[in-house]
Amino acid sequence: MNLADPNRDTVPRDDSMVKEFVKSATAAQVVPRTTFREAFGSVPAKLRWLAVAPVLVFLYTLPWLSNPAPSWLGPLPLLPTTGADFPATLTSLVIPYVLIALGLNVVLGQAGLLDLGYVGFFAIGAYTMGILTSQHFKWDGWLWLLAVVAAVAATTLLGVLLGAPTLRLRGDYLAIVTLGFGEIIRIVVKEYEFFGASNGISAIKSMPSFLFFFNDFHTEGRLAGQQESRWLWTVGLSVVIVVIFLLMRLENSRVGRAWSAIREDEDAAELMGVPTFTFKLWAFAIGAAVGGLGGAFYTTRNTAIYQDQFEIEKSVLFLAAVVLGGLGNRYGAVLGGFLVAYIPERIQGILPDVWEEKSERLANLGEFRYLFFGVVLVIMMIFRPQGLLPRKVKERGMSAFRDWSPSTDASAAKVLKLGIAGLVVPFVSVAALVTGLAGRKKTSGAGQPEHPQNTVGRMLGVVGLVASVALAWMLITPRFKPIEQGDTCSTEQLGLIKEELLCQERDGLTVWEFDYGDDEESVAEEPLEASDTTVVEG
Repeated sequence: MNLADPNRDTVPRDDSMVKEFVKSATAAQVVPRTTFREAFGSVPAKLRWLAVAPVLVFLYTLPWLSNPAPSWLGPLPLLPTTGADFPATLTSLVIPYVLIALGLNVVLGQAGLLDLGYVGFFAIGAYTMGILTSQHFKWDGWLWLLAVVAAVAATTLLGVLLGAPTLRLRGDYLAIVTLGFGEIIRIVVKEYEFFGASNGISAIKSMPSFLFFFNDFHTEGRLAGQQESRWLWTVGLSVVIVVIFLLMRLENSRVGRAWSAIREDEDAAELMGVPTFTFKLWAFAIGAAVGGLGGAFYTTRNTAIYQDQFEIEKSVLFLAAVVLGGLGNRYGAVLGGFLVAYIPERIQGILPDVWEEKSERLANLGEFRYLFFGVVLVIMMIFRPQGLLPRKVKERGMSAFRDWSPSTDASAAKVLKLGIAGLVVPFVSVAALVTGLAGRKKTSGAGQPEHPQNTVGRMLGVVGLVASVALAWMLITPRFKPIEQGDTCSTEQLGLIKEELLCQERDGLTVWEFDYGDDEESVAEEPLEASDTTVVEG
């Protein structure tokens, strides 16, 4: 203490606490964020169903909106897909690939087991279905359903038999063993006549018609042409939804938590009392079952299988689908399976016919579609290695369940209702997006997390806006390429609408009209009306 100035302290003050307080007070506030999944889960059940219903309706009617359009929809489709048979691609490739990606996501994404021979399970399901419905048996009708169950059971049993002696291996060693398993399956089906050998299995029974409940589309107990692909998509999409629901329940159970622990650190999980071998065997068996279901559906739609369809390159393609979508994310696996199955087929007809006629290299560009797809995949892995839909780490918090003021609740509920309406009414989503962004700015400015309903409504506004712009583009874009002068009844430039058209030649004129399902003879006898025909001079 200074005697000359009693108010002055000679001991230096420790103002570190003051500095820390000032620093924390002036620092930017970090507003906690709620993920869309958490926000959507806190929305009332009725509103959740209202939001999901338009998406499900769109998915179920997807093949009916494509090219060619059915007669009841009108002469023009909403989704021009010239260059790829869209309904056939959905059923023959998309549904099987999505199921396979979901099964591999259980093995690799959730349990962390690198399986490079997953195509073996795909082949087992496909060949079991072919043998029971064509090769050595003729199971049809209700027995067809039993064949599907047998295919799933066979792949599950093989998954257990393969996993029991090999799942004690880890990393690269497990990958080499599974790689050999996939190649062994392919060689066995190629060498033995019981499995069709190199000739494969053909004339496989298709899905029985009574499963569709639409007798108007049946032709001798089967669906014909485009209608068959469309109704097969309905059944296949229902199967995918059921599988996703079961895997979601499984992920949220004790089994799913054990898989997550094994994926992160197997040694630590074992020290914590988790029976790692048992749960890894569960993952292998469940993943094999889902892959076998994909193989059964693949066989049903294509009605013929060959050993070269199950080469080891397919395992790499399945692995790319899971990594592209996002490891450990169910919906990422669905998106990756869709992209891997559809994009290479869509690239085939992406160039105009005029370009292909002028250049032979451009005409053969479709043969290099997997090269382009691989380049895109490499670029994707460089800039977004976690995938399109990365796995979300669950964080337990109360930000989505806190008390809000009545005004905030009312404005957030308004945004959610506008977002749901925007999924049905075009461009209403703009109001949901603008109002949602304003609500988000208001809450973040006050240092509060965004209201869950505001989050959901804002995201639905983005989806509705994209759908509205796509719909407007489809309506203003010409769907069909014009027939050039001098053409005859050749259908080369008509693309995939040729199955919906009927051609006639009269006095040097080429006349095309839409065929609404009548017989060719009866249509030819009826007079042509100007509203139903397009006349081009030849």
